[in-house]
Amino acid sequence: MQVYRINLSNEQRGASWHNDRGEGHKELTMHAANPDARLELVDLSVDKDNVLAILNGGGAFKLIKTWALTDRGGLKEVANGE
Repeated sequence: MQVYRINLSNEQRGASWHNDRGEGHKELTMHAANPDARLELVDLSVDKDNVLAILNGGGAFKLIKTWALTDRGGLKEVANGE
């Protein structure tokens, strides 16, 4: 399953999850003062154990794409993990 995740500091804890890029972009703009804030498209396994681990701040997923905010509030694709 692919979902969008707001990553505020290159860690999973404290991340928020969204179904579409528009929702993620809207939330990301609220964190525009944070230069490390990123919107990430991730692929995650939806088996019971992994979903429970993600809800508890852990879990495994594969990073597909990453975007950062531009100075004008748009999205620009950046290297994964950057």
